[in-house]
Amino acid sequence: MEQRRVCCGSFGGPIASMRDERQMVVVTGASIKPVVHITTASGVTLGSFLWDDEHGSGVAVALHQQTRGPLVAWGWSSDVQLVIVREGGTVAVRSVSGTLIKEFTMGAAVAAEGVGAAVVGPSGGVVVVTRLMHVWVVDNLADPRPRQLADPPVTADLLPRVRLVVLEPHTTLSGTTEVLLASGGSIWQLDEVSATEHALPPPPATARSSAAGATPLITHMAVSQGGAFLAVLTASGRLTVWAADFSRQLSEFE
Repeated sequence: MEQRRVCCGSFGGPIASMRDERQMVVVTGASIKPVVHITTASGVTLGSFLWDDEHGSGVAVALHQQTRGPLVAWGWSSDVQLVIVREGGTVAVRSVSGTLIKEFTMGAAVAAEGVGAAVVGPSGGVVVVTRLMHVWVVDNLADPRPRQLADPPVTADLLPRVRLVVLEPHTTLSGTTEVLLASGGSIWQLDEVSATEHALPPPPATARSSAAGATPLITHMAVSQGGAFLAVLTASGRLTVWAADFSRQLSEFE
């Protein structure tokens, strides 16, 4: 599995996997292009499709050719659709059998700058961060209208360290999709008008490594199903759980 990219649905849902195109591997008796296989959690085949497979004709195919690129992120929506975000700004939505349902782009600005990071929300919302650190969001797949959020005060050289979490509209005060963007030891909450910083406190003295006082490097974040809690894991192995508004820390594990 270390040579494959895997996308697992929630609650034992479907699993999509394909050969990791970022790695150099020996391919024998197979297509040079990776094949995406979709199975149940128990391994029963549901479908497959060829990576870069083109459907339709005319403008749709031309658009796809202009904005294609490597896989940046993918995820399963709550209605079991596979959402695929590519480097050129294209978002493809496929059924559980691999059939292409729709395809759209995150807009000309995203296509021009390229996607450096992305995440798919539980209900299908899509967030992308361009290589110039501009953040764009599509709230839902039924009516994909990209809109730009406030820019985080994070420089482009920190893009590889960026981690993202989608806050769905029913969990935010604004009633719109918001984003938590982590870089280093800070988490920025982004909406259309502002970027609010939530700085994590340093670990207690008993938990610090030899680099005492160093800013914790956030490696993973996850929000609870109801949006009430946020789990944060740092490079030192410290796991903390917070109220979603960062008003209090609920637990901590080393």
